Amino acid sequence: MIEIDKISQLVSSDTDIAMGDLEKLVAREGYTLNYFAAPHNRAILAEVLEQRIPNAYAECFGGIEDLCVQALWSQPDGTVYRNVLAPRSATGPDFNKLAIGAGGALGIPIQATLKLFRVPPVHRVVCAVFPDLKHLNLFRRALAKLPFRLPLVRPLPGRLLKELWPEAEPGSLALGMALWGEGALVNAQLEWVVAEAERKKAELVSVEDEALQKKAGAAMLEAPTVPDEAEEENPYGDEDARKKLERRIMNLR
Repeated sequence: MIEIDKISQLVSSDTDIAMGDLEKLVAREGYTLNYFAAPHNRAILAEVLEQRIPNAYAECFGGIEDLCVQALWSQPDGTVYRNVLAPRSATGPDFNKLAIGAGGALGIPIQATLKLFRVPPVHRVVCAVFPDLKHLNLFRRALAKLPFRLPLVRPLPGRLLKELWPEAEPGSLALGMALWGEGALVNAQLEWVVAEAERKKAELVSVEDEALQKKAGAAMLEAPTVPDEAEEENPYGDEDARKKLERRIMNLR
């Protein structure tokens, strides 16, 4: 069962459908879920809700607990619960937030209603190239301080970097970034990214070819959050400083 509410921009579905198949169905109507369960988006909706499978685009659009506005939960005794489509402040605690990720302890999801987004008119992929991991990490931290979040930021494998930019030096590291939305918004975000890249002495490559954009996007979805070649440096400095921070957290609990 698939039902699309174009006024409220919501889709209601049984939970035995794969997320990739649901995405294709709503795309026919000009919408997207802005959700992707890496690496192949093959998990069914029930799994996504029970396990709270992370969204590859969560930085920009939130996790499944943010995208699911209503669900029908079945209990072992046959009782069925459904949260009300109303502001949480008007109805008390959000049962969905408690049940999503509970592994079925609070019920099995049998139907769900998810947010929809219009298919973006502009989609851009850019690649920032760095001589080493230190400069790449500095750039990522600069991105985290921007007044917006990019939908997808992931390292790119070296073999793809050579295809996107043949002039890349051997051993260079690349960070792929995907942006989508209205043209003016994407252009404004790109200006911020270009400015940060210049400050961090990075080479910025814009991927214009549509086939290469899809290839780069697929590679980013399959990539780990940090490059395989090296571990990310410890943000807390030495080991003693990290242990002190852990003790402070424990004391607050």
